[in-house]
Amino acid sequence: MSQSTNNTEDIRILSLDGGDGRCISQLYILREYMHRIRHDLNHEVSPSDHFHLITAVGPASVIAVLLGILKMSADDTIATFARICQEVYPVEGMDAVSRSAKLRGVLTSILKEHDIDPNILLSQAGGTNICLGYSSTSSMATWRAFRNYPSRQYSYEPPLIDAICACWASTGLFQAIAVGSEVEKDDAISAEAAYPNPTVQAVQEASEIYGADKHVGLLLSLGSGMSSRIVPGGEFKLIQTE
Repeated sequence: MSQSTNNTEDIRILSLDGGDGRCISQLYILREYMHRIRHDLNHEVSPSDHFHLITAVGPASVIAVLLGILKMSADDTIATFARICQEVYPVEGMDAVSRSAKLRGVLTSILKEHDIDPNILLSQAGGTNICLGYSSTSSMATWRAFRNYPSRQYSYEPPLIDAICACWASTGLFQAIAVGSEVEKDDAISAEAAYPNPTVQAVQEASEIYGADKHVGLLLSLGSGMSSRIVPGGEFKLIQTE
């Protein structure tokens, strides 16, 4: 669904928490929700047509891209997300460099399979409005976002593949992604440590897009199990996807 909406239609927002392979649980809930919508309306409805805005952090950012830009069904997104996790989440024997290369490789293959250039700018990718939260290594507590729609807030315009990899770049597990011009290079990483649930940011984004007076008909916030907020001195845990 594009940025515009008619004057009488309430907006529908999907907010996706960060996590790891556990993010797939969001898709099981979304599949059930979409099934009920189709049953009630008696016709097919895709997530990309149903939601006006999808906001996500961490690995859920690729879910936002699969749903919003590639316009996948919940079932297809489940299969694709599981395929990605099988590549990047073996428990042993993979460092941040090799895991990052694996992630970029499988994402490139998926985008090309859907006739999408991995290096297309996110702002030119079209589809449903998506807001992908990320952090900077210089200021991890500050919310930043990549968007495929115009915004009053300045943001970098990275290639689509870089935006996804940056949002998934959990410290210690993946390499940071350099974004910005030569004179203002910034290392982008996952925002899930500081913003494991981006619901507040999703509402703020919707207000900016559609206006503060626009009525929100649905705010669907989907989690991924335990919070992925980093505890000082804690260890990273990986979930093996079968």
